[in-house]
Amino acid sequence: MLVTTRYSFAVVVLLIATGCALHYPGRVVDVHGRPVPYARVEGSGMTGGMITGEGPFTVRAVADADGKFTLVTSDWPGDITATSPDSKRRGHVSLAVSKPPFVIVVR
Repeated sequence: MLVTTRYSFAVVVLLIATGCALHYPGRVVDVHGRPVPYARVEGSGMTGGMITGEGPFTVRAVADADGKFTLVTSDWPGDITATSPDSKRRGHVSLAVSKPPFVIVVR
């Protein structure tokens, strides 16, 4: 019985944690509006709570061939930055003043 109770509790915790994930969709483009394939995308901000404490977090993704990406995190990134695959161009967007889908222009 104890094993079943622990197993059930673990499943409930997993379902709750998965349900709390937020998706931040967007695309990366150059100054002419063309997609930047395979750009590196990074969301960063502060995580925290009464139980776990507070601290910085970073979540990363890579844009697809059309420059589209989705960051998935349970925390709220304050900024999302994108870097071109050759690391020569960079851009960012502030989530406080932008709405999804986010468009990041790398310059």
